[in-house]
Amino acid sequence: NVYGEGDGGTKFGEGQSLGFRIAKNFGKTFGISIGGNRLWHFDETTDLSKPLYIRGTKIFRLNDTLEPPIISLTLGLMSDVYNPDTIIGTTQYPDWLLGGIYPSLFAEKYAALEEVMALGFGRCRLSIAAPTSFEYHSVDSLNGKTIATSYRGLLEAYLRDKGVEADIVTMEGAVEVAPRTHLADAICDLVSTGNTLISNGLQEQDVILQSQAVLIKNNDMDTELQAIYEKILSRIRAVLRADNSRYIMLNSPIDSLDAIKAVLPGSASPTVMPLQGREDMVAVHAVCEEEVFWTTMEELQRNGANSILVVPIEKMLD
Repeated sequence: NVYGEGDGGTKFGEGQSLGFRIAKNFGKTFGISIGGNRLWHFDETTDLSKPLYIRGTKIFRLNDTLEPPIISLTLGLMSDVYNPDTIIGTTQYPDWLLGGIYPSLFAEKYAALEEVMALGFGRCRLSIAAPTSFEYHSVDSLNGKTIATSYRGLLEAYLRDKGVEADIVTMEGAVEVAPRTHLADAICDLVSTGNTLISNGLQEQDVILQSQAVLIKNNDMDTELQAIYEKILSRIRAVLRADNSRYIMLNSPIDSLDAIKAVLPGSASPTVMPLQGREDMVAVHAVCEEEVFWTTMEELQRNGANSILVVPIEKMLD
């Protein structure tokens, strides 16, 4: 069998590996197979497991008809072997102009590119986790231990800063299984809810950095790409700003206008318009770039405002 395994920046056709399978039937209802997957790698862009297995399959006929329903039972043994010295994937600069990636990934693999802005979503953290049976008191507990991670550079810098000497195994994907397969004593990986750690018997111990999706750009752009970049950036900023803003409309007594303007959150200069047929009242419209809470609306009401309406903003350009 030939397997094409690609990850961490590999292109189609890279990461080729070779395995084998030998099967023997013993009668019509029982067979044994022996084999291994990805035993020989043809380049250095793959570091997946190399499972060796032996398994037997038994077929049970549920009746004696010509086409009976059957039950298939397969039992066997499998052993995963990893090559911890192989680096996963090839670190390549992306061909795209912009991309949202985590700051941890940005710091690890795309240090030559420029981080433009945080996007405010995809929040997670890069943390060290260990099995619940591991006696973890502080990061010093990792001295002399083996840690599996996809972010070797960040982990090395953190351990060096803490004065900890540990072996690091570079993996890509399914890092959380490393302690169970005896590849490592602990892991360092991105954590969001922590459910994956719990399901694998791991406990989060130390947070290396907080992370979120960010916008990055390639500084080597021609004039045409630069123009496209500026248009995209303007639109993204408009959407983010609108998402964090609210549009407030209300009626205000003229005598209370200054007090009401002081209460409006994040609004520098609201629009004030006369109300038809009312010389003592005006209409006030304002874009507030802060959250508008019930307490804010009640404070506006106490200062004489009425007909208060707060609506979300879909898009906003200066």
